Amino acid sequence: MLTLFADWFTYTLLRLPKGHLITEAIHFFVYDIPKIYLLLVVIVFVVAMLRTWIPAEKIKRLLVHRHQFVGNILAASLGILTPFCTCSAIPMLLDSWSPAYRLG
Repeated sequence: MLTLFADWFTYTLLRLPKGHLITEAIHFFVYDIPKIYLLLVVIVFVVAMLRTWIPAEKIKRLLVHRHQFVGNILAASLGILTPFCTCSAIPMLLDSWSPAYRLG
């Protein structure tokens, strides 16, 4: 479906000739941008729902009272839930990081 839309937009609406580098770049852009936005919206929604169900204090207790190595492994495991981008993983864990682990 996205391919049909990208074809229509690039070749019919913009009337760009097939086979040129700029035409293929525009086609790629029109084809991929909706997929990326959809992924971001879904991931941010899922992380927001997780934040409502899992209190930040519970995550903080889980990570702070462990050995640093174990805490890092657990934090990385929680980060695996959102492997696409840190813009969704960091807000979920930001409130739960121990002050000892913060940079600065």
